[in-house]
Amino acid sequence: MEHLVKRYRTLDESGKKAVDAILDNEYERCHEFEHYVLAGGKTMYDYLADTKEERDKIICEYTESSIAHKIIDLLDKRDQNYNTDSFSKSEVKKLLPNAAHAIEDASKEDRDYDEDIMDGDDF
Repeated sequence: MEHLVKRYRTLDESGKKAVDAILDNEYERCHEFEHYVLAGGKTMYDYLADTKEERDKIICEYTESSIAHKIIDLLDKRDQNYNTDSFSKSEVKKLLPNAAHAIEDASKEDRDYDEDIMDGDDF
């Protein structure tokens, strides 16, 4: 930490303003995420796993370890406060937008075919 403070102190006013602006922005972003989660909000991690164990594994695999544990703790706290579990993948699939656009004058057979494509595992 001393190394960062030392480097910050060597910056001119313009550099300090730039660093302060970035820190303010990141602090606000993280604070908003924490507030959202603690208010019962679902995160992308909830949508990627069917169980808490899967969710935590995904967080640990794709997030820096010091941050991963903070995220897991935050989600656990939310789950305790709201007595919730992760959404299942099948529940989430129902919430995702369907990119198939209706074609005017298309037959029911053609619309059903298009819907089958969009509901496939590739989308």
